[in-house]
Amino acid sequence: VLHAVDVEGDLEKADVDYLLVTSRPPLRASRGKAWSYAPAVKSKQGGVTMKLESGPEGMRLDGAVLRWEVPAKAPADVTVILTVRDRTGQETFQSFQIAVGD
Repeated sequence: VLHAVDVEGDLEKADVDYLLVTSRPPLRASRGKAWSYAPAVKSKQGGVTMKLESGPEGMRLDGAVLRWEVPAKAPADVTVILTVRDRTGQETFQSFQIAVGD
């Protein structure tokens, strides 16, 4: 039996504060090319901000988009930790590894 579910509608109706990242980053990058990721975030309270806690050298948060010009000598794997916060101070983290190839 399948049931239609409106996750966003159900969240809005719920009497709970929520903050979650609903997207998945690209987990592969190529040396010498640009990599980017715009996290999709849902928050009942709004006022979402992001902070790059840890990432490879040269990665930056440009507004709400992570950008990285992957250097020719980038390591084979890099770890990224992103902090997401809403206006009430509620926080969540998204951490992931990017496999780097040629």
